[in-house]
Amino acid sequence: MSDPTFSHARYAKGKIAVRCPSDGTGNKTRAMRLANALRGSWSNREKAYIMTPGAAVKLKRAYDAGQDAFLGERNGILDWVLR
Repeated sequence: MSDPTFSHARYAKGKIAVRCPSDGTGNKTRAMRLANALRGSWSNREKAYIMTPGAAVKLKRAYDAGQDAFLGERNGILDWVLR
């Protein structure tokens, strides 16, 4: 499995498109879970998660550090949590 790639979004001015390659199992990869946790929105048109430049930097740092994201409870609400 390869690392996510970052580029300027073609259809969202000032945003970054993060392409997270699939592993072929149908499950989300670690990069996809991190993109969801950092509030990236999926763009079917670009086949990438669209996020702010700051969120893309956080995703890159978290991915390089080996962090993962999972659905957990935060303040009584089911939400994405980084660990």
